[in-house]
Amino acid sequence: ITHHSSLISLLSSLFSILYSLFSLLTCSSDVSNTASFLINWLKIDNKPSADQLWPKIWKDHTIEPFHIWTRNEKETNYITGAGAFLQTLLFGYGGIQVKETRLLFRPQLPPNIAEVVFNELHYKGAAFRIIYNMTHVTATSTRRGISTLYLNDASGIVHPLVLEREIVFFSGPFEVYSA
Repeated sequence: ITHHSSLISLLSSLFSILYSLFSLLTCSSDVSNTASFLINWLKIDNKPSADQLWPKIWKDHTIEPFHIWTRNEKETNYITGAGAFLQTLLFGYGGIQVKETRLLFRPQLPPNIAEVVFNELHYKGAAFRIIYNMTHVTATSTRRGISTLYLNDASGIVHPLVLEREIVFFSGPFEVYSA
């Protein structure tokens, strides 16, 4: 077992080094590449590397005063860039993973952001709101679906998502699924 753990640790370190080098080569100008790296850094629990890319996602790719997304000086109204930004929030810092039978969440805050609100997430015909900060998550059902949704919080407690009733629990990984 010790040999197996050492090998996994070595491969993980090697992957992290190669990933760092590759990100330096490809993240310089394209918001979509930068977003992909940010999301994957969070997936492998390297938040400091993801946080370094966060300003590049939106500061380097929007034009004042209306924060219009741009790829470069000639390509404005770059909708793909706006989509990449949203993906960093949902699948990166929100930690959402869509599985066959459930949605998994591993919420983390972007740098200098105190709270994140996903106002209306749709799943299995239902809708719900997720608000999270450093200490708590609040989940509220906003529309009923065909079947009841359940939330399994970080401590393992299962809560039915009842229309307009808030569920508040300590921050940490959780999942939403239907019965």
